[in-house]
Amino acid sequence: MNTTPMGRILNRFSRDVDICDTMLGMNIRMTMIQTFRAISAFVVMAIETPLVLVAILPIGLIYLFVQRLYIPTSRQLRRIESTTRSPIYIHFSETLTGATSIRAYGSVEQFIDESNKRVDLNNMSTFAATLTSCWLSIRLEFLGYCIIFVNALYAVISRGSLTPGVAGLTL
Repeated sequence: MNTTPMGRILNRFSRDVDICDTMLGMNIRMTMIQTFRAISAFVVMAIETPLVLVAILPIGLIYLFVQRLYIPTSRQLRRIESTTRSPIYIHFSETLTGATSIRAYGSVEQFIDESNKRVDLNNMSTFAATLTSCWLSIRLEFLGYCIIFVNALYAVISRGSLTPGVAGLTL
């Protein structure tokens, strides 16, 4: 505790508690729902339109490539965001401790400006992480649309052997 700055300790605990309280349960639930949806969609496609599975293999490889790009980048951006959040907590803690001295010496504006600089720096890293998530979402949606396109193309090509109900189900 003596060698670790108070801001870093506060940052770590507050972020961990926030994740456990607000995000963990929802993320587990959504992961399970999406996993079961994907499995059921692939099972239906495998049973009704097995040739579509041939096209899914290259799309899956592209997905793995996108994943290998995104995960290290996301990890680094989270580290940067955490690193830029700690100085905010340190400054806030120091400001609360010395609030009377800050007011007495007329340095309120200086401390507000410093706080704003630290928050702006943290917001830049948070914005970069958000843009990276948007980048991933666009790529994954495109890959999903590619699977739907291949499935629809197969339904059009084999319209004589595939009933409209089965084509609609696989889409």
